[in-house]
Amino acid sequence: MQELGTIRRDIFRRYCSLVRTSQTKGYSPIIQKVVSYLIAHLDDAGLTLQSTAEHFGLNKSYLAATFRREVGVTFTHYVNSRRIDQAIGLLNVGAGSITSIASAVGIPDITYFARVFKAQKGMSPSAYQKMIYR
Repeated sequence: MQELGTIRRDIFRRYCSLVRTSQTKGYSPIIQKVVSYLIAHLDDAGLTLQSTAEHFGLNKSYLAATFRREVGVTFTHYVNSRRIDQAIGLLNVGAGSITSIASAVGIPDITYFARVFKAQKGMSPSAYQKMIYR
């Protein structure tokens, strides 16, 4: 039984690794690392271009330009888009209030969260929540 659990964990880790690799295919090694780092730290409200650049020992302007060139969107747009995708998942399963979900995805300012959510999804988080739970 214990060996079966070990095999399951190994399969899960390999699957996650493949997903991560396919998501960053075609990016330079540093942008692959940055994207993986961002995905792992989306819940950190202190995740910024500056903090990420410092983490990797890069110049902030260099990281911003390279990220935009390779990924096709700005650093902030990418991070906010991933956070809103996570929030949608949490809203879909009723994982708490909108305020707690906003904090859980790294955006503790509910006003900013609502603004970003509406800009990306075309409706407020509360309207989305009402639509899900009709």
